[in-house]
Amino acid sequence: MRSFVFLLVLLISSPAHTWDGKTDKKSVDELQLMTEEELAQEAAIVCISGANPTRDSGSGAADYLSTIGRVARTKAKSTKMPYWALSFIEAVAKKEGDLCIETMKAYYDGHPKKQTKE
Repeated sequence: MRSFVFLLVLLISSPAHTWDGKTDKKSVDELQLMTEEELAQEAAIVCISGANPTRDSGSGAADYLSTIGRVARTKAKSTKMPYWALSFIEAVAKKEGDLCIETMKAYYDGHPKKQTKE
């Protein structure tokens, strides 16, 4: 949950962590090196920017989110794109930034951090 709160604060408060279109796209090779959580975080940043009705990055954001989702699907050896990727794509299409945040919260609710013994 701490990671979600940190990401939420980061996304809302820092323009340095917004996605700015093609220049901010990672290559497929770079995406393949990322964990599922890192892919979901990358997608959340893209979603927040792409869902912003004052920005004209919607179609580019949706395309990049599809790429991130395909990489996550391949890494998971699944036939389906992860729910979070589909939800982020929907949020961008509908220009619903709240859905980006809700999706990331749902991701963290479904992926609790493992407790380590000290």
